[in-house]
Amino acid sequence: MAAFATVADARAYLGGPADSGQFTTAIIGSNIVVASAALQRMTHRQFEAQVGATKTFSTEGRANVTIPDLESATAVTLNSSSLTANSTYYLIPDGMNSGVHTGIQFRAFGRYDYRSNPEWFDRNLDSPRYLSARGSLPNDLVIDGHWGHIPYPDSLLHNTIVLAGHYVLRSDALLSGAINRIEQGVIFDMSALPHETRRFVEEWKIGPTLVAT
Repeated sequence: MAAFATVADARAYLGGPADSGQFTTAIIGSNIVVASAALQRMTHRQFEAQVGATKTFSTEGRANVTIPDLESATAVTLNSSSLTANSTYYLIPDGMNSGVHTGIQFRAFGRYDYRSNPEWFDRNLDSPRYLSARGSLPNDLVIDGHWGHIPYPDSLLHNTIVLAGHYVLRSDALLSGAINRIEQGVIFDMSALPHETRRFVEEWKIGPTLVAT
């Protein structure tokens, strides 16, 4: 399981509490792992690096498909046919300019018609053989490549610490949803995710991917 922060960083963020009770190394470390997984799940991203991994998707016949953080592709096949980069498939960069790709496109946008591709004549897309292969089977797109981020984005590292810290303190608010610090004259509302975490999810979230493996 990925852990996008260290226990030492999380403990420092929490104010350096002693290694006891809810602040033990084991509990904080567990919350970091849970927070790391949650940030990937809530954003539909693949921040964790996966080198030489194969992922399978269903295109449903669409011109483009959302994919989770592809750093580089070594092989792409559609309906068992090998595709060529910048010719029969195009990788779409991440909107956050993080250096990875979060989309792949196969043809020009438009109606599902061979004439929507400006190179339809050169590619013989009007042939009966091509027209008879319009259907889309499940798991028809297979991508071999390197996935994830190296190094991790700074905002991911920070929000892993923030969310893990929230999980640690949340145990004090299980019944009321808030932490009452009478001696400090404040009440901490723990019923919602931290503001910066919600902002991170909003900025980094991509559409759900139809990934099989």
